[in-house]
Amino acid sequence: MLNRTVVSAPLPRVTWGALRNSLFAGPNAWLKQLVLIFTIACLLTCAYLWQSSAIAAIQKDTLRTQYKSTQLERENVALMLQVAQWNHPGYVKEKARLAKLTPAPVPLVIEAPSAPSAGQAGPAPDPAVAQATILWRQLMEHVAEPTTAVARAAAGLR
Repeated sequence: MLNRTVVSAPLPRVTWGALRNSLFAGPNAWLKQLVLIFTIACLLTCAYLWQSSAIAAIQKDTLRTQYKSTQLERENVALMLQVAQWNHPGYVKEKARLAKLTPAPVPLVIEAPSAPSAGQAGPAPDPAVAQATILWRQLMEHVAEPTTAVARAAAGLR
């Protein structure tokens, strides 16, 4: 085995009681105690102020986040209402009408084909066109009959 040799003397054993008694002994012991109490009070005050400022910052961030959340919810509701309005058929038709994107009502004008007069010399009429002209005139006479009947009834009431 190896032989161990001690190079230095062992450290004296220090107890807390002896350290405390030696530290606060002497004519200035009360001043040392006062400085120790003041130092501890300053450390506790700094820790308290640091914690309270951290709590205040967290509360400020929480309020800011709540305000932002409320604002975003209001914007979301406004956007949902706008989408609902845009999807409404009446709104779409009104906007299209105001932007002149809808066709304007066009009056329907129907002209009956006229028969060529005796003095006009034209090409020989097509038999299909002649048949359509005959059917058209019959239709117009039929449509005109109720109008003349209403006119006769109105004349009879006078």
